[in-house]
Amino acid sequence: MELAVDQLGAVRQHFGVHTADAVLAELSWKLKLGLRAGDVLAHCGDGVFRVLLPGTRRAAALALAQDLLAKVASDGGLHPESGQRLTLSIGLAEADAGDGGPQAVLRRAQAQAQCARLAGGDRVVADAVTLQPTAPSGRRATAA
Repeated sequence: MELAVDQLGAVRQHFGVHTADAVLAELSWKLKLGLRAGDVLAHCGDGVFRVLLPGTRRAAALALAQDLLAKVASDGGLHPESGQRLTLSIGLAEADAGDGGPQAVLRRAQAQAQCARLAGGDRVVADAVTLQPTAPSGRRATAA
């Protein structure tokens, strides 16, 4: 899973590097609390995180990604110092025998995260499946 913070550039530009770093620290904590034992979270720089989900099939990974979107949006999804709403663009890739190594899976996850961002962010993209956050009414939001 590749997760990109959609608004990090705006936070950095308007509130400075220290606030952006505080946003990332808070976000990493929320993400870590949303993962299961055995999952691995890594911050790769510039507002990009990667999560390894060993032994996890796509359906479970999609559910976990949706939970992470909801966790980031909780409490209004605002960083208290900046007032900036935080969202993620998440790309998922499931390893299979034809991948030829971890780099192929990583490239797919990166491409899917980019697709999520280009579609407006605040969503999960995995293969041909796109999910948006749950609407406030509890219904699944529809694609625009």
